[in-house]
Amino acid sequence: MNFANLDLETALTACTASADVYSAWTIEYARTATRVVIKPQGPWTVVAFQGTRDLQGALADVHCRRVYAGAYLGIHAIGNDEMVHSGFAEGVVQTYLQILRAIPADGRPLLLTGHSKGGAEAELFARMLYENSIPFLLVTFGAPRAGNAAWSAACQEKFGAKSYGFVCELDAVPRMPGYLVGWRHFGHRIYLEEGGPMIDPPPCVLFLEDLYAIWTHHGISLRNWALGLLAEPLRDHHIKDHYLAHLAALKNL
Repeated sequence: MNFANLDLETALTACTASADVYSAWTIEYARTATRVVIKPQGPWTVVAFQGTRDLQGALADVHCRRVYAGAYLGIHAIGNDEMVHSGFAEGVVQTYLQILRAIPADGRPLLLTGHSKGGAEAELFARMLYENSIPFLLVTFGAPRAGNAAWSAACQEKFGAKSYGFVCELDAVPRMPGYLVGWRHFGHRIYLEEGGPMIDPPPCVLFLEDLYAIWTHHGISLRNWALGLLAEPLRDHHIKDHYLAHLAALKNL
């Protein structure tokens, strides 16, 4: 199985690391609950960012004030019209040098990954690496949008060909913040559907899928809330039960 030149084994390596960082990490910035693990895995040095697991992380998720990327990330090469999610960017800025110091100098290529908020942080970290001429491969799972259209267009031009974002069925998180208010993804988009993966569908399909997923997601949550039931706010979002399970099933085909 191959996803636009990304092999299944590398996708599984990234997904496993994105799951494992929920239970063990080596670098932390408490204010935004940014947690990172760096470890050798096969031919790679994996840098995995943890997704949301507590209230502090959730607060970083919803603190989506747009900030100028160049000034906030401290990179003058970034265009003046590029803007990013402040809640995600803060943790990356605060941990960037610590992560670089922890990467072993053994010549292994970097595999950047993360699930949910961790995926968005991995994307921001990737841009900082690129602007400092450090090579990498980027693979994320259920990541929300981290920047506006100008930011995403620049990332697409610079390293979109080596960026892969997985979306599991009706997972609403990667459909946020909204397309209609100017937020965008970049790189290859891989949808893990029941009938098999859908790779790089046209924009019109992406837009319709986004609308359907968000409508279904909020419909379930509102219905359950009205009935006094435990809501299902993150349908198809779980890293092990959905993303890892989908990829493992493809390996067994």
